[in-house]
Amino acid sequence: MKLAEFSRSVKHRYTKVHQKAVIFASVLRSFVVFNRCRDSTSLQPYTMVNRPPPQQVRSASTAGAWFVDDKRFYQYSYASLKELEHVVQEVRSQWTKPLGASIKQAEAPPFLWELARKRDRLSDSVKVFSAMSVEAFLNFYGVVRLEQNYFDNHVEKLGPVPKLKRLFALCEGKALTDSEPIVIVLSRIAARRNRLVHPRTVEVASSAVSGIGDRIPEIAREAIADMDAFFVEFGRLDPDVQHHLPSPTDRSA
Repeated sequence: MKLAEFSRSVKHRYTKVHQKAVIFASVLRSFVVFNRCRDSTSLQPYTMVNRPPPQQVRSASTAGAWFVDDKRFYQYSYASLKELEHVVQEVRSQWTKPLGASIKQAEAPPFLWELARKRDRLSDSVKVFSAMSVEAFLNFYGVVRLEQNYFDNHVEKLGPVPKLKRLFALCEGKALTDSEPIVIVLSRIAARRNRLVHPRTVEVASSAVSGIGDRIPEIAREAIADMDAFFVEFGRLDPDVQHHLPSPTDRSA
């Protein structure tokens, strides 16, 4: 029996005692929600205004040791893109329809279907690892500048763009706007990542299937370009952190 069917069958077997318990729980829940709402009106929103300032802001060149994965993910991004480029060429050489036309699983030889799936997996890997490299570096920068406890308690849980803005406001006294190149590129990186880790279903007409989906490998190349642009812009805004940024020599293990 499916869960939904089980829930419906139980609902029809309620006794009066059960019904009274449900009514009581509903009233209690309403009371709790009302009191939470009432109490919350007296609280200030947790913004920069009432957030405690860091006890100290350290230099980006502070000596120390940290465990961080930004350069490892940077390497993974480039390694995945390199492999993707080869797989794309192989898929195109074996495609049984004009390039750009979709093939259903039933129409494709098993080896071609698996190869296409490998292509898609590598493309997604580039998008995810490039975003992880950027986010890992943001977290590293925050810990270096603000110390572990303050960063973990007041900054770490923010989304990528709010986190970037908060870090530069606290550490450099700079108010980054949405028109800043680094904010624009980070917004693209975050959106690209979010589409993967929070997948949505889109209903389309069967005749429009060929136009749906990523352009591969172009989307992966764009992800790499955005990752590199982010690090270039970060170094421009805070030159003292240059020695921590990934460089072309970090593209291979």
